[in-house]
Amino acid sequence: MKYDYYIAILTRGRTNKQATLKMLQPEIRSLVNVYCHPGERRELMKEWGDKVNSIQEYSEECTHVGEVREYIIHNANANNVIFMDDNLRLQTKNKGNNGVTKSGIYEMIPKHFNKEQLLNMQIEIFDWLFTSLETFAMAGLSFRPFNRDVKVDYKINTRIFAIWGINVDKYLSQEQRFMDWSTKEDFAVHISLIKQGYNTITNFHYSFDKTSGANTNGGCSSYRTLDNSNHAAEKLQEVFPDVVKIRSRVRKNWHGEFEGVESKDVIIRWNKI
Repeated sequence: MKYDYYIAILTRGRTNKQATLKMLQPEIRSLVNVYCHPGERRELMKEWGDKVNSIQEYSEECTHVGEVREYIIHNANANNVIFMDDNLRLQTKNKGNNGVTKSGIYEMIPKHFNKEQLLNMQIEIFDWLFTSLETFAMAGLSFRPFNRDVKVDYKINTRIFAIWGINVDKYLSQEQRFMDWSTKEDFAVHISLIKQGYNTITNFHYSFDKTSGANTNGGCSSYRTLDNSNHAAEKLQEVFPDVVKIRSRVRKNWHGEFEGVESKDVIIRWNKI
């Protein structure tokens, strides 16, 4: 018997920096399954073992994040899987109790909301994700920097990353596989699903931001290199030439080997898919 839903956090190299787990309310956190790099489970168990649903190490055969996602998809035994990065902050357009923001977007923290309000909003987010996956192939929250001037609560077939869910049956019905992409695996599957005739949905009432800059130590960045990122950009354009363009640029606020170095990025024309 399959579970209707499954929440997974992918983590590597951040056993003492679990921002997403700390941000989640206990009632939500208890539903989370943490997937960590081999050798990290023991350290994570010390602080989080009795606070989450499970902590397990993914297979040593997983060499990149796409293979980790594939591993989870096939081991979750669920109809729908939610993937979350380990360094998230959540935001909302609900008006906070204290202070005013120019953007009208409030971080979901005790400064702006009481404990009951925070729990209710997190429940609403996950209820929305799983309810949406009954109809849509993917569902996710918007990225706060892309959300400043958006007046609608939802958009169809636009960018999703960092916190998103996927309908497993719909995923298995299309050609692209996470495991075939060392990076940009979410883009490849997302585009393929839309081309297959499935719609996806992004929530702009709720959004997320990161607690650390792009390509900082740990997390998915542990698998991302300049070479495999450039290769994935070229592959994405090769597989989807009608909707993907490549742009070479020096990425602002990126760290590690990307800092101050020109790399290949992709521009996806979501409205042309």
